[in-house]
Amino acid sequence: MIHATLNALNEIPLSEFVEKLKDIFEHSPWVAQRAGEFRPFSSCESLYERMVNVVQTASEEEKLNLIQAHPHLGKTMSSFSQSELKTAGLSQLSEAEYKLFLDMNKEYVHQFDIPFNCSFRQ
Repeated sequence: MIHATLNALNEIPLSEFVEKLKDIFEHSPWVAQRAGEFRPFSSCESLYERMVNVVQTASEEEKLNLIQAHPHLGKTMSSFSQSELKTAGLSQLSEAEYKLFLDMNKEYVHQFDIPFNCSFRQ
């Protein structure tokens, strides 16, 4: 969890800015690094939009690395990833359904070389 005000994020050295925000986009500190070069931000929304823009304008290799950094479902996951599973209803699966899901996820990773991402926006 980030414990800093927007004003503080705008004023701290870039290295500290990156350290505080490095995990927002799947443990890819390069996103925070590039976004931080556009400080100061007028709102949290403008900071987030800049970070999204950094990803959108990244090279294909950087985007692929970012996707591959997403935790594989069923393995050790952060509390945020566990929340994603719960939101998607995957925490309610029976043992047999969960095993089938893990098998299908393994096949997905094998076929596409990226982890399945069950997150969504409402």
